[in-house]
Amino acid sequence: MSLKDLNLSEHLASLIDAGVTSFKIEGRLKDAPYAANVVGFYRQKLDTILAAKGLRKNSSGRVALNFQPDPQKTFNRGFTTYGLARPSEKMGSIDSPKSMGEFIGTVKDVQRDWFEIDGTVLLHNGDGICFFDAANNLAGTVVNRVEGQRIYPQKSNTCGLAPKSGGTLTMGLKSSLKSSPSGKSA
Repeated sequence: MSLKDLNLSEHLASLIDAGVTSFKIEGRLKDAPYAANVVGFYRQKLDTILAAKGLRKNSSGRVALNFQPDPQKTFNRGFTTYGLARPSEKMGSIDSPKSMGEFIGTVKDVQRDWFEIDGTVLLHNGDGICFFDAANNLAGTVVNRVEGQRIYPQKSNTCGLAPKSGGTLTMGLKSSLKSSPSGKSA
């Protein structure tokens, strides 16, 4: 079992009201897209809260992003407040120690070269997707083509790599995040 990631983004205003003036983001074992995404996400949240409270940040820099940060879209094992908001919430990820990603939808049909989902998130060529296969192992592949709700994976379902019908599909990594939050963009 692996621990879930701490996410107190919905409690930042209360933490500021309680006197917290500095926030630490754990990420030294994470990659550059993760760091840019999560730091950008918290920076936007904090800027909004500080402006609403008539406060200003201590730093003098400015962050310009060319993507919309969202912690669901980079490595995570799910989120927890470690009991701050809900004392009985689960703090561990028992299904897999790997990143599950953002929920995309439920698998409706699985065929030889494609599968169909009932989700509302738009997928694009190159997006990384994850699912549990028939043996309940976490597996993943890259989207090769999308036609409506029909997903054509890079690896064929005939290779034994197929989601189970009725199972959930998650996005491991959005193709636009593979290049956006790295280098000079953040």
